[in-house]
Formats: sequence, C-alpha cells, structure tokens
Amino acid sequence: MNTIERKLQAFKLERQISRPRAGGIAQPQKPRARVIIGCITRSGLSANGKGSKVFVAPFCQELRRQGVASHICTSLPQIERLVDTSGDTILINVFGEDHYAITSQRMADAESIATVVFNRSDIGSVIADKQASLDHFTKFGVPMPPVPNSAGPTFSNARIGTGRSVEVIENAAHADPGRYNRAMINTVHEFEGRSYYTSVRLMCIADQIVHAMVRARPRDQEDPSVHSKDTPLDGPLLRYLQEELVRNRMDAYRHIARQMCEATGPCFIAHDILVESESKTASLCEAGFKFFDSTFQKHILPLRSELPFHAPLFDNTAYAQRAAKIFLNWLKLRRIGEREAI
Repeated sequence: MNTIERKLQAFKLERQISRPRAGGIAQPQKPRARVIIGCITRSGLSANGKGSKVFVAPFCQELRRQGVASHICTSLPQIERLVDTSGDTILINVFGEDHYAITSQRMADAESIATVVFNRSDIGSVIADKQASLDHFTKFGVPMPPVPNSAGPTFSNARIGTGRSVEVIENAAHADPGRYNRAMINTVHEFEGRSYYTSVRLMCIADQIVHAMVRARPRDQEDPSVHSKDTPLDGPLLRYLQEELVRNRMDAYRHIARQMCEATGPCFIAHDILVESESKTASLCEAGFKFFDSTFQKHILPLRSELPFHAPLFDNTAYAQRAAKIFLNWLKLRRIGEREAI
C-alpha cells in the first residue's frame, strides 16, 4: 500500500473503533494512559499475516472502555507527535519482521521517550534471523535446539524468511553453513496407528500466554516442518495432542514465556515450541510477532464444536478483549497508567 492507502485504512479503522453502531467507544476524555499503534510499513495494519487487521479494533475498544486512549499512526512523524512524557505512553509497533526493518535513529529516539514499547524495532531484525535469534535467546537461558552431531540427523532451514523449504540431512558435515542448522528433535506422536510431527504454538503478550495450540503434520508426508495448514482436521487427534502437549506442560511453557520476554522485551508474539517425544524436553523452534492466528483459526473452523478448548480462537472480538485485559493487567503490575490523567 502507498501512504494514502495506509492512511485511508487507518481512518476507516478509527471510525470503526469509535462508531457506536459498531460497538464503538469514543476516546476517554481524561485517559490514564495512551496507546499508540504504529504501522509505518507499506503493509500498514495488514502487517504480513500478523493477525493485526482483525485484532486492533476490538482491542482498542476495550482499552477505551478501561480509560486508555488509543491512536493509530501510519508514519513516524505521527508517532513522534504523540509520544511524549506528559503521561504514560505505550507504543505498539505493528510490522512483519520477515519483510521489513523499521530501525532508525529517529525510531530509536521515539521509542526511548515512550513509557514502554511492545515489538521494539531492533528486536524485529533479531527474530527475523534464526541464527541471530539462537545467539540472542541463548544468552537469556531460553532452551534452544542443540548443535548438530554425527549421532543423528540435522534439521536445516533458511536463516531468514517464513515458510521456506527445509532439509533433513543425515550427515551434519554436509549441511550448508550458510543455513540455520540444528540437531533434529523428534517430535513424533502416535495416534490410532498413525504418526505425526508436532509443534506447540504459544500466543503471548509479554510474559503472559494468551492461548496455546498444537499443530501437527502426518509423518508419511516426510516433512518435519509443521504449519497450521498441515494440521489434520481430526477432532480426536487434536484433543489428544492438546492434552498431551499443552494441558500437561503449561508450567514449562510459562517459564519459557518469561525467559523470552526478558530476551525480547514485551511483545505481541508467537513462540513455536518443539517437545521431544521421549525426554519431554521443550525447546524454542522460533518466534515471530503475532497478534492473532487467523490462519489456524480459519483452518480448524470446521471442528469448532469438537474443540471447546479453542473457543477463544473462534471469536475475534472476544479474543481481542481478553488480550486487552491481559495487556492492561501487565501494565498495572508495573504501575503504568497510574499517573494523573493525560
């Protein structure tokens, strides 16, 4: 989108947020804090599949109900005008880190003025590069896949980009050093006579898990890279995997979420976790900015009645409202938004 298209998109969304007939809420007259949604790339609020387009309106409406103002900015000058020190200001950057870098001295200066920043510009370039992510997250104790060795296969992926083709290499010495190479983690689970590669996605706000889901891929497809679209539409399978890999392991996932927040600062983010089938050890596969997982929601929609634990995913508005309350509670625990009204 060009600049005019981005501004028009933001204008329409602002009207939706405020329009009473659409459940809209006007800006609070004396806000206790100000949230700035910064979407300054060519993708605007669409943000390359980050789920922000369906998330932002109900999220901002809930913020306003709770006395927090919200503003959508499509340019850095707009952000600079709104970020100030007269009250608590929270900047939320919305951008596809695999497609754009928004780092600059002006952005760094604006971020330094904000009370707190979610999805910091410099962290985008870290999580966009799998090797840089590994190096950075390891410093904070985040469990990552181990180095390749001759005892087992190597999982090889492109360092940058999402949805790229992967390779499983039997001899680690043959792996391309320019790619992201780690020891292959066995995530296979058996169910009713079939085998499935698995991964767990944690949808997080800062160090808080909003929702967790299991994705799976039949092993006979001979591709261990698991995405939402690969997940079989099999209710009994997904109920079994949710019990095995989510419900029974939430304490471990909460610990990883806290470690990741220390590593990245507060973010709206998805963490993809690999659980080794025998040891049950959890490792972070990768992370990416994410507000709502529309792809997974649409994929499993036919199983809505069979998956009650995914109820939050089937209502965009309810999910965003819940996310807003988690977000505001995170701020409250840090006494952000408790100054005199702006």
